[in-house]
Amino acid sequence: MLILNEQQVQQCLHLRECLEVNREAFIALAQGQATVPSRIGLPYHSASTSGSTPDWTLFKPAATSDMMGCKIVSVRRNNPAKGLPLVPATILHLDAETGSVDAVLDGTYLTAARTAAGSALATALAWQGREMQHLVVFGAGLQAELHIQMIAEALPQRHLSQLTIVNRTLERAVILSNKIQSMSAEGQMAFDKITHCQILALDDTTQIAQALSTASCIVTCTNTATPLFDGNIVLPAGCHLNSIGSYTSDMQEIPTETTIRHCRVWMDTPEARTVGDLKDLPSEHPVTLFGKVLQQDYEPAKTLLPCTFFKSVGTAIQDVMTASIVVKKARELGIGTEIEMN
Repeated sequence: MLILNEQQVQQCLHLRECLEVNREAFIALAQGQATVPSRIGLPYHSASTSGSTPDWTLFKPAATSDMMGCKIVSVRRNNPAKGLPLVPATILHLDAETGSVDAVLDGTYLTAARTAAGSALATALAWQGREMQHLVVFGAGLQAELHIQMIAEALPQRHLSQLTIVNRTLERAVILSNKIQSMSAEGQMAFDKITHCQILALDDTTQIAQALSTASCIVTCTNTATPLFDGNIVLPAGCHLNSIGSYTSDMQEIPTETTIRHCRVWMDTPEARTVGDLKDLPSEHPVTLFGKVLQQDYEPAKTLLPCTFFKSVGTAIQDVMTASIVVKKARELGIGTEIEMN
């Protein structure tokens, strides 16, 4: 059995390969070629979160005809203060033929990368070769960082006019901004130039409204229970939204009013329709499974709303298929630790 830590997973997962395998995962899901049972969720109330929205641990199995696995992923809001990931995860990769666990992977980086890959695929599809000017990101953790990198990888352009990072604490936003600008300057990401980078506090509603009024793309990577901005803000035509932080019915990042007025919705799984961002939409609102959008296998909306909105709650088939290419690459390169269980 192969053991891979977070750094080793990152060594074996290139952004371009991550984009391609996740495209295949969404299409497999839409075509019925993936088995994805309902996830099992266990709520957890710590002493500091008692009485508020609980943290969660989720068990998420999935399989195709030739691969199988399960991810165990948690959300623990107190972890960042302890120097631990907000969303720790572990992936069990099985040998489908024998049913034995073939590899155990740290899933923290892999989860963030495959989530960002979905958003980046949707962003590239929405922009269809047009040049993005202004990327607005809510959040300053690993998800936010990888969304910026992955969107840059998916787009044909190499210059970004403006990046705005919005976060509750400015310190973390500054750290992320400096890291992204350094990576760009040193050629470590696909955006080789970012003309201007702006940092905003989440409570600076006036500046946030101004930023959103010129946004080409909005990404929300938070664990908020209430919308991040005013639903009366008018978004520019052609703006694309990616929301990945909310995953239960009582969590919501994007105002329902914004979606109703502006957005055609692409959802990664049917379960996304039940989360806070989408649950209150009228039944006739245009909502399409993203795998069908990738295949162009859907009826176009009768009312052409000016913006697009990709809602992701994550699907275990992304984890299993992404883990499969990581395990293959690790064994090719001799990375990781092999142990005998028998």
